[in-house]
Amino acid sequence: MIRHHPPLELLMEYATGAAQQGAALVVATHIARCGSCAAEVGRLEAAGGVLLHAAGTGPVGDHLLPALLERLDEPALVPEPEPHFDAETLRLFPAPLRRHLGCNLAELDWRRTTGFFEEVVVGLSSQGEKALLLKLQPGCPVPPHSHIGHELILVLDGGYSDEYGRYNRGDFGTLCPGEVHNPIVDDDNGCFCLVVVDGPVKLLDGTDIISDPSWI
Repeated sequence: MIRHHPPLELLMEYATGAAQQGAALVVATHIARCGSCAAEVGRLEAAGGVLLHAAGTGPVGDHLLPALLERLDEPALVPEPEPHFDAETLRLFPAPLRRHLGCNLAELDWRRTTGFFEEVVVGLSSQGEKALLLKLQPGCPVPPHSHIGHELILVLDGGYSDEYGRYNRGDFGTLCPGEVHNPIVDDDNGCFCLVVVDGPVKLLDGTDIISDPSWI
């Protein structure tokens, strides 16, 4: 059962298209497993549609019709075939994340950056964000660390506990600038999660917890 969800303001940003790419990816991946948040996004989108309809439309420029007719002559785009995803990838990655990665779990280029987790950088075209897949070892206590920016965490498998509660598969965590936490990974299966940050994450001694901190 999913107990932790994105805050309403983040769901609203996602529904209106205002969320940055990384935040939108982690929210889309969450709502692929969370019926209640998917329904809330649907309600927000419907409310936005009503507001747009009530606002009416403005005048249409004379150049729009010729431009539209010109586009009708363009060749149709042929969608690329989806990769074949194996059973473990289908189990672990909801559809939005699978589409973004475009490969199976076994094909990811994992890199050990500290003694307590491995990471894969998830490519984003937006600036000012970093998305990572993290694989944390069973029973591992992640040292206390602070957040210069925001951190969004989605548990894909396994779980962890910290000062703010217990997080299992599908749960969504939100850390704000200045907040400190000390996650402790489950003893049995470890924890696999998608993390998006918009500022450096540092251990309390000032060491960067995420490799290559020059991204921001």
